[in-house]
Amino acid sequence: LWVTKDGSTFTQISTSPWSALLYVPSQNWLIAAGETGMNLYNPQTLSLLKQIPEAACDAYGAACRILPSGVEIWLGSKTRGVCQITTNTSLIYKVEYYYGSNDGLPEDWICAYPVADSVLFATSVGFLRFVSPSEISALSGASQTAGDGIRGYFDISPFPAGSNCKSVTCFTYHPTTSFIALDNFACRIDMTNHSADNSWFQTMNMGRNNCMFTDGNTLWIGADEGLVVFQISAAGKSPGFSAVVSGFTIGSDSVLWAGQCPYSAKVPVIAYPLNTLRIHLASLYNDNGHGLQYSWMLEGAGEHYSEWSESNELTFNNLSEGEYILHIKAKIPGSAIPSEIQVPFRILPPWHRTWWAYVIYAIVAAALVFLLIFLNSRRLVAKNKKLEEIIRIRTREIREQKDEIEKQKETIEEILKDLNDSISYAQRIQQAILPSHEILEQCFSEHFILYRPRNVVSGDFYWGTRVNDWIVITAADCTGHGVPGAFMSMLGMSFLNEIVRKKEIINAAEILNQLRAYVIEALKQSGYQGSQKDGMDMSLCSINTQTGMCYWAGANNPLWFIRKEDIGREVKDRADIVQEIKADKMPVAIHIKMDSFTKHELKLNKGDLIYMFSDGYADQFGGPKGKKFLYKSFKRLLGENASLPMKEQGEKLNAAFESWLFNHNENYEQIDDVTVLGIKI
Repeated sequence: LWVTKDGSTFTQISTSPWSALLYVPSQNWLIAAGETGMNLYNPQTLSLLKQIPEAACDAYGAACRILPSGVEIWLGSKTRGVCQITTNTSLIYKVEYYYGSNDGLPEDWICAYPVADSVLFATSVGFLRFVSPSEISALSGASQTAGDGIRGYFDISPFPAGSNCKSVTCFTYHPTTSFIALDNFACRIDMTNHSADNSWFQTMNMGRNNCMFTDGNTLWIGADEGLVVFQISAAGKSPGFSAVVSGFTIGSDSVLWAGQCPYSAKVPVIAYPLNTLRIHLASLYNDNGHGLQYSWMLEGAGEHYSEWSESNELTFNNLSEGEYILHIKAKIPGSAIPSEIQVPFRILPPWHRTWWAYVIYAIVAAALVFLLIFLNSRRLVAKNKKLEEIIRIRTREIREQKDEIEKQKETIEEILKDLNDSISYAQRIQQAILPSHEILEQCFSEHFILYRPRNVVSGDFYWGTRVNDWIVITAADCTGHGVPGAFMSMLGMSFLNEIVRKKEIINAAEILNQLRAYVIEALKQSGYQGSQKDGMDMSLCSINTQTGMCYWAGANNPLWFIRKEDIGREVKDRADIVQEIKADKMPVAIHIKMDSFTKHELKLNKGDLIYMFSDGYADQFGGPKGKKFLYKSFKRLLGENASLPMKEQGEKLNAAFESWLFNHNENYEQIDDVTVLGIKI
């Protein structure tokens, strides 16, 4: 450590290596810190006042703060954090170290700097400040003091604005304007608002800034690549400068203008093939190797200026025809007042977009249109002649086809008339064979017959006759419907006449057994694959008019009856009053099961109701959801109308069937023949 008082004579006062020095005028102390500790000297007498070996560190910057109780000295370091030394006028001291993230510090270099009445610590992440134990106690609202065992910590400082997470390599304080190096860029700090501005030093490039000092008028910056002396009083004043267009080249190499004087020629008119422009700018301004900054806008091709750049050559490729004005602004780095140059020029359109070219286009287009119309007219005339010939041929063919269709229509109408006449005649025959209402009324004064063939003739039939005191009656459903079903129904009624009227058989089961034999024999049914299996399902009753005894047998179709005493009975579901005798599960025809039909005996009383029917009513699709009517609904309908006269019951059943088919959003077709026979004893 060497000391000079006059600048020419130096005196050595220590041989120890020191890496940080600090002069404290208020205490008349010269502080030296390094690997051997910290020494306090009197700079006047050059005497050693105090040695503090506990403060040994690779010191990197020193700062102090005058407190009411003494002096607080801070030492930064490159690898050992921060050392705090507090002492009084009697030089009784205390040493405290802070290191690492637990204390809020980075684990690399830290440099202490005085800032007014406080101390800040420069780091690679910005300035840090020390939060003392007394400040912690005040923030927490406790009454503790620093001596109560609370340890301080380091926190991010907002000074200067925008410096957070930026490396602070050097700093110098001045009450009005301070200076700092942020990420190796020198900046001035306006102490009124603490904002950092780099505009004064944009052209300075000296590597890492290591130290700074200012006396208010001059700033010294020590950097890796030398010493910078900056005159603060001259900063921000714009020296006179000028920028000129030194070259104007069009096309690949046609020079329109070249020279060092300002460009002042008339507005150039440029042919379209030469619509590539290169404009060169020149200026005598130079600041540490940096020239003017330029920003341009080509009026006629855009509305926004380009970013500021030191490039002094502008290139425009393939410009469209039109009037243009090139606006060029020039300024020195950091200046906010640019000057402007205007370069007007005009680019002619290419030959194919000139007025005389458009005239030629119009003439050629008119000629092409005329030619197309002429050729198209000739083509249409030829096409019309061809079409007329085709129409004559087609008309003759259509007339011949029409005559042929009319002949075929007449033939088909005759066939249909004969067929309809035959079916109508078959209907009259079938109606003649069916028992008349007068015959049924002689047997049963109250009854109804609901008979709805799907087609003109029906595969369902009802039949009845009287043998002495017995009335034999049945409702049958033959295989199929229409003409095939009608043939089977007439065959069935013929066999019943043979069995019941001639042979006077009244046993219901025996009648079905013999009817099955007749059907098998008549249709030559053998049971082999491919042979006839047509037959009929039926419900047959033999009722004694004197005793009320009823013999019943059924082939797939049951017998339903309602007792007189149940008609007025209160039940939850009216279907429950309808009783059922189930039929044998085999038809009146050849079948895999050929047992004798079961004879059921039933004693009927006056006022009882019996019902026989085919499956057409219950299997009919309809209603709001297009589903089957079903036997359960059929039973309920009979139970609800059981108290009505039999004729009205038949009307109710017919009305319900019509409603199920048609009184909904969709109308349904009848899918099978329907026969329902109701009798009141």
